[in-house]
Amino acid sequence: MDRYVNSILFKVLCVIILAWMLPQTGIAEQTMLVNNTQVNLRSSPTASANNILSTVPENTLVHILARQGAWCQVRLPDGQEGWISARVLTPQPESPSGRSILLSTAQEKSTSRTLPSLDSMILIPGGTAILGSDPQEIDALARIWNVSSEMFKDEVPRKMVTIRSFYLDQYEVTNAQYKAFVEATRYPPPLHWNNRMYPEGTADHPVTYISWDDAQAYAQWAGKRLPTNEEWEVAARGMHGQIFPWGDTFAGQQVNLGNVSGGTAPVGTHPDDVSTYHVYDLGGNVMEWTMTQYQGSRDFFVLKGSSWRNDPYEARGANQTPGEAVYQLGHIGFRCAKSANQ
Repeated sequence: MDRYVNSILFKVLCVIILAWMLPQTGIAEQTMLVNNTQVNLRSSPTASANNILSTVPENTLVHILARQGAWCQVRLPDGQEGWISARVLTPQPESPSGRSILLSTAQEKSTSRTLPSLDSMILIPGGTAILGSDPQEIDALARIWNVSSEMFKDEVPRKMVTIRSFYLDQYEVTNAQYKAFVEATRYPPPLHWNNRMYPEGTADHPVTYISWDDAQAYAQWAGKRLPTNEEWEVAARGMHGQIFPWGDTFAGQQVNLGNVSGGTAPVGTHPDDVSTYHVYDLGGNVMEWTMTQYQGSRDFFVLKGSSWRNDPYEARGANQTPGEAVYQLGHIGFRCAKSANQ
């Protein structure tokens, strides 16, 4: 009897061990594609300035070795191993011919999927524009708002910059638009969504809790890209460098900002927060990611605009806020751009 029992136990143990090993083998053999630029390979599964091994180019095929939370341990084609955020990895899609059909952000190829019409994008004509601020403007700003002028030194100098024509979303990307992306790609939804659904009644609010990589992934899927810091500033200030999207002064305009007990509002519903080019919510509602690295940092990008919880002086078009790429916060969202190619 004991031999019989031991035999049964041994078989059960073998089945358990086999069942445990099979998923691990499946993970080890999985190959995925890096779907964003500026992706850092790290020595450990955490975002830190001290554990970056290298930067992995977009469209690099990686082998998945293990998973830990929101991170994947990968092996690169050159044999280097490390950790990458799972949010910037995607299975490699194939066309019937076997060629990759993943969109390159840099090339901004159009796709056949249903996208927001270009009617919802505004053409910002190219030309020479005034960007930045001079020291006298910074000193005056510091006095008016009773803040340190050091906060604005990244805006200096005031300069003339030539910008090519481009399209910019008239409104910030909404929860409903982002949900279409999540459903089409099975991309992880924002942290505060429940069962892959945004909070009730916020379909037309700007999507938030979005990292820089998340914004990049959506823009790539939509056949667009994030705007540069310079493009965003021109859209807000015009060619002549006005201070705010609506003009040169802030005097009680209806803009969704400076209310820490408030929250996001439906896009385009604050009539004063509109630029010369009829682009809405560049002053408030949410801060917005750009594709421009903040002062050359690998991990920080320029955030533009103010938000429902931030101060009016941050609504100035020249303002730059450093945002770490991993930020997923309730006052940060984004909108997309597209080169005019004309």
